[in-house]
Amino acid sequence: ALNRSLQVAKEAVDRMQKERDGEAHAARMMALDREKFSIAREIKRADDEAEIRQMTEELEAIEAEERALEEQLPNHIMTKLAIYRSLGITVEKDPITHRPKAYTVRSSPRQQDIHRIEVTDRYSRFFYASYLWDM
Repeated sequence: ALNRSLQVAKEAVDRMQKERDGEAHAARMMALDREKFSIAREIKRADDEAEIRQMTEELEAIEAEERALEEQLPNHIMTKLAIYRSLGITVEKDPITHRPKAYTVRSSPRQQDIHRIEVTDRYSRFFYASYLWDM
């Protein structure tokens, strides 16, 4: 009977130790899971910051390229307008599409003739260029 009591007591102690070890194991697993998710969150945050930095650099490069093109564009347009004006041609632009709507041509200072040519899609750019050149 004493042996039996000893055996029951040992089993009770073993069971309590296993339960305590199981609880400690569960607590450790929870702590490791929390740490894992915390690390994953930090990695995602770092990746997001790197992507934001990269996109910001790309945006700055595109904006710099756009500024360079804007600086070049007016010179190109101004040169064309100067040539047109020297030939007595003024260009009227459509306010919506910003494409040429009409050309006003002064044939010569002596004749004082003024011709207005409406630009439509019926004729090609070559036709208008030839027509203006012949005036």
